[in-house]
Amino acid sequence: DDFLWKKESAPVLTFPVLNGDTLHIHQNLNGTQSEELGSADGLHTTVWEAAIAMYLYILREESRHPKCWRGKRVLELGSGTGLVGLTLASLGAEVVLTELSSALPLLSYNAQINDFSSSSNGNCLNNNKNANANESEFQNNEDETSHPEFNNGSACKVCELEWGVPLSADMISFIHGDGDGMKKFDIVVGADIIYDEVLFEPLKSTLNQVCSVGTEVYLCRLQRGTDPSKSQRFYDDLNHIGIDMKRILVGGGLSNDKTKNMIHDEEDDELFADYRKLTDQKQSFELLRGCRI
Repeated sequence: DDFLWKKESAPVLTFPVLNGDTLHIHQNLNGTQSEELGSADGLHTTVWEAAIAMYLYILREESRHPKCWRGKRVLELGSGTGLVGLTLASLGAEVVLTELSSALPLLSYNAQINDFSSSSNGNCLNNNKNANANESEFQNNEDETSHPEFNNGSACKVCELEWGVPLSADMISFIHGDGDGMKKFDIVVGADIIYDEVLFEPLKSTLNQVCSVGTEVYLCRLQRGTDPSKSQRFYDDLNHIGIDMKRILVGGGLSNDKTKNMIHDEEDDELFADYRKLTDQKQSFELLRGCRI
């Protein structure tokens, strides 16, 4: 599809956000843009359609409920190019963007070029002896002990996180607090990270570790031609660990398929129309929300 190839191979895509700013998301498909942006191997080098759907949903909710994301502590799993996490950061959330080590250069670059100070958090996310070497960190003039911040005052960190690997003591302290009161992630997000059954168990393990009671989870996936029962089994597995996922949006494809018995309003239809305009995607997406109980 010429439209999709043009989008996926573009050096940079722009996404307006509600505060009048624009996010510039660089891509590195096939390593054609720059070796400095890291490995071109893997799925992290381009903006996927599910990330665009979640971007639109985040902006829609901000319009409905102003400042609803401000001050929220957010963890993004499988950040890729960073569109979802950086959208939340632009709206005032404190975001930790995570990826595999090979994806960190591009992710950190996108945080930096959008005037969002990017920092790594040591090896806080993994018990990985090489984590410090794998961290991608941009030099700046701030004191090493300071908290880099976005223009709107929200902190941002870019870290390596491999699903299924036990969290380090530093990360557990970061989530649960160190005597100064409970600290947890208010929200965990992931766009197009549910596509391979092999990843379901390690992803569930990581969600089990990072989600505290009350943590909201948002997952978005493209409805490709795979067996839908596979993803449903994953959602059922999350329910068994206390994360009850419910579909809140299904649609957006050229056929605008919608799940039976799911109520959609005019704003949903507008979101679906914007999704089709931005992606020209034939498949619909599904967006789920859950909460750890």
